[in-house]
Amino acid sequence: MSKENKKKRDIKQEATDHILGQIEQGTVPWRKPWDDGLAGFSLPRNGGSNRPYRNLNTIILMGHPGYIETGDPRFYTFNQVQTNNWKVIKGSKSVPAYFFKKIEVDNAEPKEGEEDKKKIPMLKTYPLFHASQIEGCPEYKPDTIQQPEWQKPLRVKAMLDASGAQLGIGGNRAFYDPVNDRIQMPPEGAFKTDIGWSSTALHELGHWTGHKDRLDRQFGKFGDPQYAREELRAELASVFLSMELGIEPDFSQHASYVENWAEILKEDKNEIFRAASDAQKISDYIMEYAPELTSDADLAAAADLPEHLMEELGIATPVTNPPFDVSAPVYGGPGL
Repeated sequence: MSKENKKKRDIKQEATDHILGQIEQGTVPWRKPWDDGLAGFSLPRNGGSNRPYRNLNTIILMGHPGYIETGDPRFYTFNQVQTNNWKVIKGSKSVPAYFFKKIEVDNAEPKEGEEDKKKIPMLKTYPLFHASQIEGCPEYKPDTIQQPEWQKPLRVKAMLDASGAQLGIGGNRAFYDPVNDRIQMPPEGAFKTDIGWSSTALHELGHWTGHKDRLDRQFGKFGDPQYAREELRAELASVFLSMELGIEPDFSQHASYVENWAEILKEDKNEIFRAASDAQKISDYIMEYAPELTSDADLAAAADLPEHLMEELGIATPVTNPPFDVSAPVYGGPGL
């Protein structure tokens, strides 16, 4: 085949089609269908370095059947398989991982002070195989030290407090109000579980990072494409955060959100890359507020203590039902 007739590979379109294909089959790749209590969970990671994958790779790998069915988070490159004298099981299909590599190109119109050459990012892929596809791969052994369930909501509360986010308690809706820069949450007792409260709080904290004084994202009006883009970023970020903190995400978002996401992905092959990158930035930003709960003082600072005890300990108490502009667009959470 001549160079003229050879079709150039469109990696971004391939990645978008991969995600869209799963959504259209009724499987949103970052929404886990298994029972965490049975499978355990951990962010997809390289089995050799034990480093978690990031950005779009996290989303792609979370949808891999081997990861879903076994709870084993390990993926390996073909080179790692060969180095360990293992074998890829016949018929196994690899999954692509994406990365940007800087390449040097001619600077067609260099500005004053610029070089004749410049470096630009070029999207590349490399194949990965899940541990279940590899003959000879050692059996997966999850971490033996697990965070107690009762600590997880306390850690999220500590993160909220450390962030300085203005928090209102009351009503039957969870949302972020960008005009007044405030998170509104129903009372904890309105949630079925403490984990449900934690997941919703993380979702709203994700929206909170979009303020112009933080990560500075655009907020749209309910029903428009920009609103859907922001909801996609908040959901992806809440998944990344939940996996980091060992909390099961709440995926009770309305089906129309998923339909809107599919539409914006179809319209722009770059959107899933931007969304995943923004979600990773959100997650990294919020994780800066995550304390290590290693002492009674840490737990006390995060626990839902009576107001007089919180004052004695110097812990900021939530603002109960402060006034806000009800006409302003708000960004809702997963719900109760």
